[in-house]
Amino acid sequence: MKNRSKKSICRIFMLLLCGIMLLGGCGEKSTDEAFTDDLTTALTERWDQADSNEIDYGALAQTEYDILKKYQDQTFENKELGTLAKEYITAVETQVNAADYLESDYNKFAEMYWIEGGSARYDTLSTMIKEELWEVPEGYQASWKDMKATNEEVEKSNHIEVLNMRVTGDSFAGTTYCYPLLKIKNNTKEKIDMVQMELQVLDKNGSVLETISLMINNIAPQQTGWTQKTFLQSDLDKVAAFEVSGFDLSRQTAPSSFMPYESTTYIAAPHFEKKDIKIQIKEY
Repeated sequence: MKNRSKKSICRIFMLLLCGIMLLGGCGEKSTDEAFTDDLTTALTERWDQADSNEIDYGALAQTEYDILKKYQDQTFENKELGTLAKEYITAVETQVNAADYLESDYNKFAEMYWIEGGSARYDTLSTMIKEELWEVPEGYQASWKDMKATNEEVEKSNHIEVLNMRVTGDSFAGTTYCYPLLKIKNNTKEKIDMVQMELQVLDKNGSVLETISLMINNIAPQQTGWTQKTFLQSDLDKVAAFEVSGFDLSRQTAPSSFMPYESTTYIAAPHFEKKDIKIQIKEY
């Protein structure tokens, strides 16, 4: 009887212990729940800071990153949410890194902060909302609308498009001189004084044979045009493709040649296989 009593007491104790553990477990959040809660906290804190008179772009991004970075290597139950979460954190990290260039290289800062980081943040949040994985917190609809408007302005105003490519050239006594050309469109609302493209020349292994700069001046809004001739040093027979690795544009801020230019760098990475490019070589 004593043994049975002891066994009964032990069984009851274990059941009670399991019950306490289960009750304790009910208070723990899953990674998915914890992330969406922290995302709300990170965004609202950032939006609140942005409403202040003095905006520190690096500090704004750092606020979010400090809260969310711990989820970069965690496993989510909802795989789509996990992918979006990590994309969002990467976008915020890009903005944090962009702040290092604010004083030394504004072109680089603008490219990383507003385009690489900002557009990715907006697109990721939009997908979360659409898929009902996260919702804009109450009282912050105006902040979300501002974020949307900023993204739309970046897309509409800061877009220089590479439409096409061709190679022209002249051949004298067996020597060929080639000039790659890019067709550019100004999708902004302003006249662009100058666009300078960086073009990488690639061989069949994808190695860079050389990098050349192509330029076009005075492009009106919605106007297209071809870049000026720039000599290609590489043997055309060794060239397999061309790739735009980046470009800068300049707008004159005042009607004086001595005034500074407002310059912003934009992302462009069209890849052109040589076999798809129209090549025109004149023989002399």
